[in-house]
Amino acid sequence: MLAQASARPWASLSPVQALVEQACDPTLPEPNHAVNIELAELINQKKANSAREATHALLAHINSRNPNQSLLALNVLDHLVKNCGYAIHLQISTKEFLNELVRRFPERPPMVTGRVMGRILELIHEWKNTLCVHSKYKEDLVHIRDMHRLLSYKGYRFKAFDAARAMASANPNENLKSPEELEEEDRAAKSAKLQELIRRGTPRDLAAAQELMKALAGAEPEKAVDYASQTLNELDKVQSKAILLNDMLNNAREGERIGLEGDAYDQVAAACRGARPKIQRWIEQDSGEREGMMDRLLLCNDLINNALERFEACKAGDWGKAQALVESANPNKKAADLISFDAFADDEGPLSGNGGLALPEAGASSSASAMTASGLPVDLFSTPSPANSPGFFNMSSSASVPPAQRQNPMAFFQNTPPPQATPSPQQQQFGGAFGGMGMGVGSLSPQPRTPTQGFQPQVQGFGVPTTPSQPLQPNRGSGQQTAGQQPKDAFADLVDLMG
Repeated sequence: MLAQASARPWASLSPVQALVEQACDPTLPEPNHAVNIELAELINQKKANSAREATHALLAHINSRNPNQSLLALNVLDHLVKNCGYAIHLQISTKEFLNELVRRFPERPPMVTGRVMGRILELIHEWKNTLCVHSKYKEDLVHIRDMHRLLSYKGYRFKAFDAARAMASANPNENLKSPEELEEEDRAAKSAKLQELIRRGTPRDLAAAQELMKALAGAEPEKAVDYASQTLNELDKVQSKAILLNDMLNNAREGERIGLEGDAYDQVAAACRGARPKIQRWIEQDSGEREGMMDRLLLCNDLINNALERFEACKAGDWGKAQALVESANPNKKAADLISFDAFADDEGPLSGNGGLALPEAGASSSASAMTASGLPVDLFSTPSPANSPGFFNMSSSASVPPAQRQNPMAFFQNTPPPQATPSPQQQQFGGAFGGMGMGVGSLSPQPRTPTQGFQPQVQGFGVPTTPSQPLQPNRGSGQQTAGQQPKDAFADLVDLMG
């Protein structure tokens, strides 16, 4: 029995520890990627304490005296950091793990840095420039930044960070998730942090654990996170990438080679291509619970499809097809045909050549020339009223009256008695219209007012006179007053009553 146990040392180990032993076997000439993937999937499925178990099992191999075994363990650690999410990030950011990671570093940096030490410095520098900058939970990873600062203070030098390589290896659509997926991820991260806080057991950690338990139980609904808005923000980013790809193709010269591996066109197209399956899956699974989500998904999917089809055509050198795609996707191509302004041509009257109402011709009658095609008068002050109707003003003669004799409509309400003057024929006609009413209209005395000189309204279809108005000359009613009789103010009684 003991012989069998010694022959199979991983028989007494947990599944996580057994996979770590297989991945860090010093006899391996190169990393075993199949075991690394299996270990990452196991940690993601099992959760619980598996992340802490894996990281601390790797520390024993990292500090091994065999450089090959140490490099294999560091390779496994890098794979877990990139594929296991916050659970591993929280473990590598603890003081305990970081102190063990650099345990074999001397107080002062050596003249020549070994492969293992150089790889550890490279990982810490990468974590500081990626996780501590772009992670959603970067406030929990402050110890990584502190360790980086401490090593720099002691004299250790880090290699230049290759941001392009890190961006190429990262998933550009990592944060593009549905609200349900975001909620599940957030709960998993809070659960992992809660477990770590309880394990530490300090009063400060226990107080933070109590707040986390309230959040997980939903005791404070006002502090709930709006996951739908986060998804919409990620959709905005994907949509902007599709628009960016279209703009880049618009600026490309015909015959230019685009879509080469690693160029800007290929990177933006890869980001759009990676987001398309998720968006199409959401469209199929959408139940209509969120208002406007389906329209947004369809719009984003159409933009991505058009951009990628045009990119593939330009990449193959078929610029004619790419231009045809642009014209077919133009929303303004047939916008003029959506509404026909000639639909009611028979009811509206004659039409012009442009599809609108035709203006009256020059040879039309005088009455028709004073009216527009829509039935509105051209000039309100010169449009004829019924000529022979009793009790109406004969405004047809006002068009022939010089501008100096036109009336000021507000002069009617002036109370100053007018001077005696000889009425003109037009004024006699005006006074005769009210001669039988007995109101003494001829005795009213309008006071001249100076009109505003700068106001000249321009209204289409209406002619408004802009010449200064003149006061209305008094007229004597026929048979009502004698030449020597003093005129009486029509509003004198009202003024006495108001006084």
